[in-house]
Amino acid sequence: GRARGIVRGVWVLCEHLLSDRRFEVRSAALQALSAASHSLRQHPTDLNPLAHTVWASLVRRLGDDDVRVRVQAVVVVTALMEDATDFLSSRFLSTAWPPILLPLSAPSAPSTLSRAHRAAALSLCLSLATSVPPKAHVRDALPICRAVGEACCTLLARPQASPGEHDAAKDVLRRLAGHVAVPCVQDALWLCLARTV
Repeated sequence: GRARGIVRGVWVLCEHLLSDRRFEVRSAALQALSAASHSLRQHPTDLNPLAHTVWASLVRRLGDDDVRVRVQAVVVVTALMEDATDFLSSRFLSTAWPPILLPLSAPSAPSTLSRAHRAAALSLCLSLATSVPPKAHVRDALPICRAVGEACCTLLARPQASPGEHDAAKDVLRRLAGHVAVPCVQDALWLCLARTV
């Protein structure tokens, strides 16, 4: 309908604004993309092509010079992975996961923005653990679940991570262990949980 047409127009505009040199413009574009994704979640014939066109630009923002933009980009990836799970799962690990993994695997920086970046990455992990197993094809879901589980196990092994970060990682592992139907994956996740509880 007319409303979806307006959202599609906003989406195309935002895609071009993601590379603007001004932080405020990139930030506003990311906020609008997140809202647009949720508004189109019931219309995959509209959302999937738009997600395809913006994906490369969005992945570049995951490595933005400004950590505030990186945090917002993770939030948009979270929205898209929830709203277009099956469509995007095949490309997630090879494109978006490496920059998202960085704040979880790097030494914990004490700044508020670094904590926000890790919190956004952990929130994405929880979203993936919830939405990917029931929605994505098993060939895509299992590698994503393994990668997320390994990242959370790595974070749990780092004593410098905060108690809140440890708790968030455990929540992700519990969610994964409840969903993943392959015994070897479940066993590995439960063993990691047993060592960290």
